[in-house]
Amino acid sequence: MRPPVRRYDVGEGRVDDFLGVPARRGVVTLYDPEHRPVIVAVTGDLRAFARRRLLDDAVGPAADLRAITASFDITTTGSMLEAELVFLGVARSTMPGVYRAAADRWQAWCLRLDADA
Repeated sequence: MRPPVRRYDVGEGRVDDFLGVPARRGVVTLYDPEHRPVIVAVTGDLRAFARRRLLDDAVGPAADLRAITASFDITTTGSMLEAELVFLGVARSTMPGVYRAAADRWQAWCLRLDADA
């Protein structure tokens, strides 16, 4: 079962707009005006992520996504492991290329040694 998702409109990008975003770990998905996903990310602080990427005081031009972001969804989680698992589910449904790249990183391998052989 996937945790609940909350949607926020970017609006004018004022600091007050992001006070309702919890300062908790989770997954954030930014959408353009046509509701196409721009980025899916796991973060330890959803509020700080939103402020860093969507406000005037963002650090560096690469971090500024205000011009192309109309809204964003957040999913809060209890742990970073849960956040990573939610990220894989969100990425699979919204950005398949990102999902494939992330799933490749999560591949598990097992090596069994027979000490008697």
